[in-house]
Amino acid sequence: MTADQEMTHCSFDNQTCYKAKTVPVIHTISSHTGYVTGGQNLTVKGHGFTSGNITATVDGVNCEVTQYHESSFSCELQPASAASATNVSTVGQHGLRRRFYNASSGLSLSSYSSHSYTESLNLNFEVPYGQGNYLANRMFGWFIAPATT
Repeated sequence: MTADQEMTHCSFDNQTCYKAKTVPVIHTISSHTGYVTGGQNLTVKGHGFTSGNITATVDGVNCEVTQYHESSFSCELQPASAASATNVSTVGQHGLRRRFYNASSGLSLSSYSSHSYTESLNLNFEVPYGQGNYLANRMFGWFIAPATT
């Protein structure tokens, strides 16, 4: 069953229209590290997983779906031929968590905990411009230091 009003997307001039189903969204994954030997169980949470036709891969390795629901699915990773050779700069989603503080008075390092903030995922270091006088941005993230074996 589909709702045409939610599926129909058109160009800006309404000359070209097409229908598309909602794309599943991933919010969290139960682990961001794994083993080359396989056998690890992952749980992916989000929405749009009602179809039994789920194909999951992690770093190019199949993850066989073991169960699924509207808001999550679980899968078991298969063995990998080798450890990942990609340059991963963050653990989890790509980007940094940014806390944006917009205070009515001065900010100091010791006063951050008393000010409210909004938190978002930043894919670059661009920050809002011209939103007040007492602003601060704090970036949080993980990196994997270069190493040789």
